[in-house]
Amino acid sequence: MRTPFLTSLAFVAGVASTAAIAQAQSLSFKPQRIVMDTKTGASSLSLTNTGKQAETFRIDLVDMIYEADGKVTQAAKTPNGYPSAKSFVRFSPSQVRLEPGETQTVRLLVRAPESLADGEYRVHALMKQLPNVIAAKPSANPNVLVGTVGIEQGVAIPVIIRRGATSATGSIAAVKVADPKGAVPAALDLSLARQGNRSLYTNLVIKDKAGAVVAETKGVAVPVPNQTRRFLMPLNEKAIAAALKTGSYTLELLDHDTGAVIDKKPIR
Repeated sequence: MRTPFLTSLAFVAGVASTAAIAQAQSLSFKPQRIVMDTKTGASSLSLTNTGKQAETFRIDLVDMIYEADGKVTQAAKTPNGYPSAKSFVRFSPSQVRLEPGETQTVRLLVRAPESLADGEYRVHALMKQLPNVIAAKPSANPNVLVGTVGIEQGVAIPVIIRRGATSATGSIAAVKVADPKGAVPAALDLSLARQGNRSLYTNLVIKDKAGAVVAETKGVAVPVPNQTRRFLMPLNEKAIAAALKTGSYTLELLDHDTGAVIDKKPIR
């Protein structure tokens, strides 16, 4: 029986969890996001085959569009003015074959044009585990091989390139407690705002009157060129959602890398 391969894709940086990615393919990698400036010119990505057989992995550069609700889709064509770094970023090598447990470092090279304006540019490194064909054998048709084809799986990480002077400020534009009904998970419904020429990469923390952390979500991005982001912050229990309505809690927006408080707002 011939089985066509399927494609599955997960995203990092506030879009998909590391656990989901680990289940998606036999690939471990670091870092999970690459941020650099054009003066540096080079960075690296470490790939490890965590599976039990040799696998081939390929890195493709793709542009991703982030919607205001956090949904991410691969762009067949980017909008006018989209800050894509695709034309001046390269990985070398872009395809590797790894034995079980083997690790290889691939280099990321940046060759930005001199005319590039100050600001932030982005592309995604789509790492695919290519399908293996198992037990291929001739069929009744001499031009056809019959075999089992594995699933092509992949994960995309952001590659962020900054040039010249960049800065960003952010704020919590709105926050309210979502009303969970039935099996709907409890959540905090909020809107984040970004200003400036670089992305925000944040953590969200809910604290009670004593300053104790009640809930926390890390790695929520508001990327360039988006100016807003709606996000449903999951809560562990419906009881927490009910308690938040008392007005005794505060939501803090923190810089993911430094921990600095960007904004805070009472939850009502």
